[in-house]
Amino acid sequence: GVIPAMEEQISALIDRYEGFRLASSRNQIIVAFGYPSIHEDDARRAAKVGQYILTLLGEQEASTPGTSIFGRAGIHTDTIIVDDDDDDEDEIALLGDNIGVVEWLQALAPQGGIAVSAESARLLTDVFDLEELSREDHPSLGSNVPVFSLGPELPRQWQQVMDDFGDFFGRDHEYQLLLEHWRTVLDGESQFVLLEGEAGIGKTSLLYQTVREIVVSDRPQLIILNCESYFRNSPFRPIITYMENRVYGGNLSLPRLHRLEKLREFIEDLPVDIDETLPLLASLLSLETEDSSLQLHESGQRFRERIIHCVVELLQALAKRQPILLVVEDLHWADPSTIELF
Repeated sequence: GVIPAMEEQISALIDRYEGFRLASSRNQIIVAFGYPSIHEDDARRAAKVGQYILTLLGEQEASTPGTSIFGRAGIHTDTIIVDDDDDDEDEIALLGDNIGVVEWLQALAPQGGIAVSAESARLLTDVFDLEELSREDHPSLGSNVPVFSLGPELPRQWQQVMDDFGDFFGRDHEYQLLLEHWRTVLDGESQFVLLEGEAGIGKTSLLYQTVREIVVSDRPQLIILNCESYFRNSPFRPIITYMENRVYGGNLSLPRLHRLEKLREFIEDLPVDIDETLPLLASLLSLETEDSSLQLHESGQRFRERIIHCVVELLQALAKRQPILLVVEDLHWADPSTIELF
């Protein structure tokens, strides 16, 4: 089957997002999020895992020429009852109709897509593009129930800039200092500022109050790199996520060649050496070309150095157009390669 052939990749993906794999048939995957560990972004984790697995499926080669492989998925959020009386701690069962609801949603999903229940949509509406698919009747959910199609993840910089982080007070000196550094940037001199302190003292509020002011008044190129705990061992992950959003809108369901062409168009618009830059960025984004596959034979250190040089050149090229406001969020979660970059 197709899924057993990808088992190692799928297991690593589920582990990274701290999901719990449930028993299922040979070509079916059922994953619970929020058990045994709860996270405030469990719905987002489920959505991202679903999209990544469907992307992996779409990249598999069918054994029969002229045919293609695709999957469908469903996401539902509800209270679950876990039966963990089994002697095997890695095996649990969910009591109730939750798996039935997910299978019902899966059947409604478009080819290669994900159908989302109204309960999950409420948790995902600020972070993913959602479109109502249909209204359906379900014995436990009710009649005329909305079902949504999950689209690309929204660019997180705009989510964060526009979020309300609460009242802003007592930080006017630091606020003015940050704006002063930005004015120095506008005069042509790069500036680096580190915001650090204990949790809850207002770092995020100060940061995004300042970013909002700068974005509204000076319209810089805003680049926000998010370092996340489940990617702390994945080289350059904040850069990869930013590039995926910037180049093809985070739509990982696009065919590989389509994504590669969008990457080429992005690079061609910049004053960089495309013959050098395209293979490196293609390797970084797992869009191997004939040239980029050669990079895999380089030593890890040499390849990392070339990627760092490439990213720095890319930032310099972008800065020639317009000043850049670069924010690295949660730097303590950054992987070693990303830290080396800065």
